[in-house]
Amino acid sequence: MSLLHPATAYAKCTDIESCREEGERKIEADLKLNPIMKLSDGVRYRVLQPSTLPSAPKVKEGSSIDLIYSISTASGQYMYSKGFGFEKVSFGGKQQSDLGLDSMRIVVGKQNVPVGIESALI
Repeated sequence: MSLLHPATAYAKCTDIESCREEGERKIEADLKLNPIMKLSDGVRYRVLQPSTLPSAPKVKEGSSIDLIYSISTASGQYMYSKGFGFEKVSFGGKQQSDLGLDSMRIVVGKQNVPVGIESALI
């Protein structure tokens, strides 16, 4: 009988400077794939997963959508979220991560989510 052990992980960098450079390359690549957008009122946002419908209608005032979101400070520190797995919800009689379980169905324009989120949607 053999036990399953995780594979040994090896660092891709050998010193602090090469590790820093590797981290900066990853951040740069992530920003190219998913840039931070800035609205005229200063709100900054990223679309992490666009609609999965091939011909999804454009979101506008009055649209009804299912939404998960995360709020961070301007410096990037986490504040709160809905559906990202950072919060706990009661499910099946126990508390567990809200990842994929907790979304909000909203009507855009009703202001039932933070203003910056609505601004980013339309």
